[in-house]
Amino acid sequence: MTSKEIIKKLQPTSIRSQLILGIAIVNIVLMSVFILEMMDRQKTSFLKLNHDRTLGLSINLASTANSYVISYELARLQKLVSTYKEIPNLEYAFVTSDDGTVLAHSDKKYLGLKATDAISAKLKPVNTTQILLEDNNILDIATPILNHNEIVGWARIGVSQKYIEPYITEIWNRGIVFILISLIAGSLFAVVVASGLSRGLQKLVTVAGKIRSGDRNLRAEPSGSGEISQLGTAFNQMLDDISANEKLLNMVLENMPVGVFILDSQGKVLSLNPAAQQIWEGAKYVSKGDYNVYKGWFPNGKEIQSHEWGAAVALNENRAVINQEAEIEGFEGNRKTILNSCIPMHDTGGKIVGVISINVDITERKKAEEKIRESEERYRSIISVSNTGAWEYHGNSEYLWCSPEYFSMLGRKQSDYNISGSKNLQETWIDLLHPEDRERSIGHFAEYLKKGSVGTYENYFRMLHIDGSWVWIWSRGQTLSDINGNLTNFTVGTHIDITEQKKAEERIRASEKTRKHIINSALDAIVGMNKEGLVTIWTPQAERIFGWKEEEVLGKKMSEVIIPHQQRVHHERGLAHYTKTGEGPLLNRTMEVAALHKSGKEFPVELSIAVVKDTDNDFFCAFIRDITERKEAEKKLKQNEEKNRALIENISDTIVLINEKLEVVYQSPSFIRTAGLTLHDHKDRTVLQVMHPDELDECLDIINNSKRSPSVAIPFQLRTLHKNGNYIWVEGTVTNLLQNESVNAFVLNYRDITERKNAENELKEMNEQLRLLSSHLQSIREEERTSMAREIHDELGQQLTGLKMDIISFKRKNEKVFPEIIKETEKMTHLIDETVKTVRRIATELRPGILDDLGLTAAIEWQAIEFEKRTGIKCLVDAEEVSEDYSGDINTAVFRIFQESLTNVARHAEAKEVRAKLSVDSNVLVLEIEDDGKGISEERKNNKTSLGLLGMKERAGILRGEFSIRKNADKGTCVTLKIPIQYKVF
Repeated sequence: MTSKEIIKKLQPTSIRSQLILGIAIVNIVLMSVFILEMMDRQKTSFLKLNHDRTLGLSINLASTANSYVISYELARLQKLVSTYKEIPNLEYAFVTSDDGTVLAHSDKKYLGLKATDAISAKLKPVNTTQILLEDNNILDIATPILNHNEIVGWARIGVSQKYIEPYITEIWNRGIVFILISLIAGSLFAVVVASGLSRGLQKLVTVAGKIRSGDRNLRAEPSGSGEISQLGTAFNQMLDDISANEKLLNMVLENMPVGVFILDSQGKVLSLNPAAQQIWEGAKYVSKGDYNVYKGWFPNGKEIQSHEWGAAVALNENRAVINQEAEIEGFEGNRKTILNSCIPMHDTGGKIVGVISINVDITERKKAEEKIRESEERYRSIISVSNTGAWEYHGNSEYLWCSPEYFSMLGRKQSDYNISGSKNLQETWIDLLHPEDRERSIGHFAEYLKKGSVGTYENYFRMLHIDGSWVWIWSRGQTLSDINGNLTNFTVGTHIDITEQKKAEERIRASEKTRKHIINSALDAIVGMNKEGLVTIWTPQAERIFGWKEEEVLGKKMSEVIIPHQQRVHHERGLAHYTKTGEGPLLNRTMEVAALHKSGKEFPVELSIAVVKDTDNDFFCAFIRDITERKEAEKKLKQNEEKNRALIENISDTIVLINEKLEVVYQSPSFIRTAGLTLHDHKDRTVLQVMHPDELDECLDIINNSKRSPSVAIPFQLRTLHKNGNYIWVEGTVTNLLQNESVNAFVLNYRDITERKNAENELKEMNEQLRLLSSHLQSIREEERTSMAREIHDELGQQLTGLKMDIISFKRKNEKVFPEIIKETEKMTHLIDETVKTVRRIATELRPGILDDLGLTAAIEWQAIEFEKRTGIKCLVDAEEVSEDYSGDINTAVFRIFQESLTNVARHAEAKEVRAKLSVDSNVLVLEIEDDGKGISEERKNNKTSLGLLGMKERAGILRGEFSIRKNADKGTCVTLKIPIQYKVF
């Protein structure tokens, strides 16, 4: 027994069994498809959520870390990165310098290392956020940290994606349970349904057949229960109760999405449904003569008169009016576009008893069509002529833009001509025309523009090749229309080199070969057909589009070759109608239809049919263009628009559009999460009214800067009103897109940074407290040094001096008695002298008295002399006298920094000379120290364990000063200190 026989034997034969099996199978299949589709959507949703979250974290880390990286505040940067460890599923977060060195990491063991792994190798040096790795395990996104549009580092976020798969597995496990439950429930339901339907079904079928044959008095007897009995009852009600049908009709009319008017035989409006009242913004029950209260205009702008409305035409001419397009004005003054169809109703004798009029609101569709037509206008115009050498003529500026191919067919280069947008018609066209063709060609183009640029411009002329020869050009063009159908000052066209064609025409002008050559050179397919419907012309482009060779189709019926099966009857009728009347509804106009390929596949084409009058006989000539790619492009454009809209609606940052009056015209959903305000809350007030009063001037400056710089993103940080009455900090950019017709607004893109601002303020207060503490410690240290220096100098110095005097006295008294001892006392005297010098030196180093007695300038000059004596390194000082009216802490800080700088030169610089300069510039005390040594290395400069450099920076910071150290280009190191002398220490 074959498999087919086995299946046939197992297949249930009764209606009841078939219904049970069918419903059960459909139920389980639908449930399985639903579970699988839900799994796929959930996984996609998880991945997208993870992607958006990781992207936001990376961008936020780059934005927040920017100032720390630029100022090289690594401690703050590390503290910032450490906060990211609390983020769920985070694998790592770190910031690197532009060369890949890790500056801060969520795992501190990587600090100072260089990111050289395979993932980091994918990082490209471009100013955009990049996805370095995205798989089932991890998602790694890097965002550049920029300083004046230069990359100074990277912010990297790695988030695990392993948690997604367990969720999907759980959905599948639960789905299996639901499938089993659905199978059981569906089977039980199928048993109940099948039992009800099987009883009395045949009787009901028999009754229905008799009723269909004309026995209207026959009624179905109630049989069984359930749907079969209900169906029999419904048959009886349909035949018995006409009023029920009328009620049903009224219900349908009430709920129809299109407007429906019911008129009597005199044209009086009897009723209209709610949709019609909504379209017309009310209703007026008038007769034919008063239809002008319903205001409307034809597409050409002509106002519709009373007798021209579709209902009047249907009554007067007893014919249906289908899809009469009109722009209407509702009774509240709003304009819309509708399709008006009116169908006369007749009684059994053929007499008109009324009219039903149907209105379809196509306003939104027309707007969409206008946008598509506007976006495709230039493309269609260019491809309607040629793709060889393109040109664009701007009539209002006499500017002619020409493509590179335009010049290359003349052996020239586009770069040799002016394409800046100024007047250049003379240079790019007129000067290159043949003297014999110049006046005629210029006049022909001027005549085309003078007549209103209607139709297609076409001309032939010769142009000068760079080698001195003349090139025959076939020029075609068309003037574009705006969205209202009005012609613009913008004309586009092509140039085709027809030099060889002209030569051929001169040799065989009168031959049929010339005509066929021209036809075959057309970009569109050209197909000819005689009155019998047989193919007479088939160009190579037709072969390419339809797949048929010329020899395969010549003499065959056109309907059997390229016309789809469902349209062949209409084709034959139309051909017969033209043969009889000489008229055809499809002639001399362009339309989009479906065509048939040799393979049997249908595809869209743009078709234009013309009748060619021949001396012997007329024939039809069709110009056909394959528009499959264009249709796909339109579809893709629509999909991209929907995708972009979805991205904007779900982005975490807030996007707001404001018009030139600073009124909010659009806000993304995230705005409600940020500020708690809806678009309705912004009604009757501008953006300035929700800004913090202290920042109104800054807000106006930002808007004015944006007006002066269209399409440039202007950054801002401002406070805006929250719905709860408080002000929140926001950070973002504003871009002026008023000139962009599709936007026509300022675009604000920002995020809530209130928490970050609060954290910055807390950090600032903490740093201020640390600086106060550091200043206090420095002051105590200097006071202790001063006290210690005085005690050493005064107490110990006096004691040593007294000791020396005692020894001298002892020497004088016992010089003759104890000569040997006297010799030893001389050594003691010498040792005491050396000890006094050491005491003075230590006291001076602890706190040089010259600093307190003679001031900063003298102290620096003294220190330079001491340094030169001690090290042998020449030290030159250029110090001007500075006022001593400011705080003594400034003197101490500057002197200590000078001391530390000289110490570093002696230890590390290997220098032969040091130059120091002390000056005052605009109430700022400036100290510059420069040596000619080997220069400080970047490693030492950035070494955070170098206490000397950290101490100098901290001393400068306490006084609100600036400290910098750099390696000179040629050799040596330069230290610069700037301190405002008006600043008073805490």
